[in-house]
Amino acid sequence: MKKKIFVAWMIVISMVMCPVICFAGTDDYPAKYKNAAQDALVDEWNFFNRECTSFVAWRLNSRNKVSFTNQYKGASKWGNAKTWGTVAKSLGITVNTTPAVGAVAWWDTGTYGHVAWVEAVNGSNVTIEEYNRAKAGAYGERTISKSNPTGYIHIKDLSNPEPAPLPSNAWITASRTEIEKGQSVTFNFGISNVKHCGIGLDKNGKRYYTIEATGKSTATYTFNETGTYSVVCEGYNSDGKMGYSNWLTITVYDTGQVPLPSDAWITSDKTVLTKGSTVNFNKSY
Repeated sequence: MKKKIFVAWMIVISMVMCPVICFAGTDDYPAKYKNAAQDALVDEWNFFNRECTSFVAWRLNSRNKVSFTNQYKGASKWGNAKTWGTVAKSLGITVNTTPAVGAVAWWDTGTYGHVAWVEAVNGSNVTIEEYNRAKAGAYGERTISKSNPTGYIHIKDLSNPEPAPLPSNAWITASRTEIEKGQSVTFNFGISNVKHCGIGLDKNGKRYYTIEATGKSTATYTFNETGTYSVVCEGYNSDGKMGYSNWLTITVYDTGQVPLPSDAWITSDKTVLTKGSTVNFNKSY
């Protein structure tokens, strides 16, 4: 995929952090770049518009809150996607084969390479956002094996956000909080006066998956891995600040291992009987 380089003498001075609300899982790449012909403009991060490098620079600025540009950390240029891993290593930035939400998925294959932004890590798979891959100069989201990229560049990974004031009395409930692996949970939630909202699923203190929920009041997710998950309804207020609802805990067990509630009970109408007799049971759980 073509990843052009904008030479150093044309560096754009503007390094302003995300001026509008940004949300993973949606094509919120700035309209001034998205609506222009591909490579017709140079963005404020010093990449050509609608290239994978431009979109990832946008994501790093808007979601990771990193002032990333083509000259980040004093590099002469990060250049084509193919060289990003090499440049990152030379600057002391960790590059390995371990994915994380907010990391940059990097490929050094082909003439120009490719980069994408890691939206979610789900076991052996990762969900990525990207530009200029499936369709020239356009947005895409896909789930791939975590071993597919050459590596992951850890500029500033995202972790479990700290609780913040509720935006407009946000709330969330779950149809079940203890389930077997492979079962689904339906979330009901409410949030108002926000530009974007989503359901965040965290595991082991890091973002596991995000369900886009703007304009919705319910969302269903199938849990395919055991463990304990923290779930929250989150949204961006009109001032661009993120707020959170109450947190829920969802516990996923192996098949047949879901414990009965502590108030479960059973009785029978007989405890001593002869062969061939019938016993009636009453139960509650």
